[in-house]
Amino acid sequence: MLFSIGISFLYNFGMHVFFGEMAARFIGWADSPFQREVGFASLGFAAVGFLSFRGSFDMRMAAVVGSACFLLGAAGGHVLEMIKSQNFAPGNAGIIFYTDVLIPIIGVALLRLARRYPRRKSAKIAESCKLTTTQ
Repeated sequence: MLFSIGISFLYNFGMHVFFGEMAARFIGWADSPFQREVGFASLGFAAVGFLSFRGSFDMRMAAVVGSACFLLGAAGGHVLEMIKSQNFAPGNAGIIFYTDVLIPIIGVALLRLARRYPRRKSAKIAESCKLTTTQ
C-alpha cells in the first residue's frame, strides 16, 4: 500500500508539474500556477510513501494519515465541483475521485491489520539464532 502511495503521488507530481495544462483539462479546470504547488506537495507525499515502505508502524501510519487528509480533501473538492459547477470531467468525477476515496480507506484498513498482526522480526531473528547455536 505504501509503495502505491509513493507511485501514485510521484505520478501526480509529474502530471501537475510537467504536464500542468493537460492535467487541468483532464480535471475540467483552467491551468493555474497552483498546480505546481500541488505537484510539489505530491512529491513530498511520494517521498514519505517510499520511505515508510519498510519503516516502523508509526512511519507507515504517518504516510497513510498525511496522504489520506490530502486525498479526502481533494475528494471533497471534486464533490463540490460536481454539485456547483456540474464538472463531471474524467479527472474530477472519474477514476481520480474514486482513488481519492479508496486509497485512504484501504490504507486505514491495512494499518488496522498491521496493528492487529504485527511483524515478528525480533521473534524470527531469535528463533533463527537459536536454531543456528543448537546445531
